[in-house]
Amino acid sequence: MEDLPEPYGKEFYAWFWKVLAADGHGGSTWSSGVFGFSVQWYGCGDPNGDERVSVSDAIYLVDYLYRGGLDPKGDADVNVDGTVTTADAIYIVTYVYRNGPPPCEPAVPSRKHRARK
Repeated sequence: MEDLPEPYGKEFYAWFWKVLAADGHGGSTWSSGVFGFSVQWYGCGDPNGDERVSVSDAIYLVDYLYRGGLDPKGDADVNVDGTVTTADAIYIVTYVYRNGPPPCEPAVPSRKHRARK
């Protein structure tokens, strides 16, 4: 299939299927097309893209916010307030070292990160 998205990280899966339509009189026919979808790892709380949430992600965010570092690769708004700030880096540190709530609780759809500088 063409038009598959570029995978984020290593966890990328694609499924394809055809559909069998049946009527109430014993007739059936297969779809003429193949349908497909893909699922990839959702990187909430993993702005550095190494597929795990660690203090390195907090450092990556601080570098992004204050030193002109690279854009986050995963969803960096881990406290789900709509912006990427130092509070998100603190949230990650609290999660990693103080057994705080997991990033993006409750889970939300991915969105473009917006930094407040």
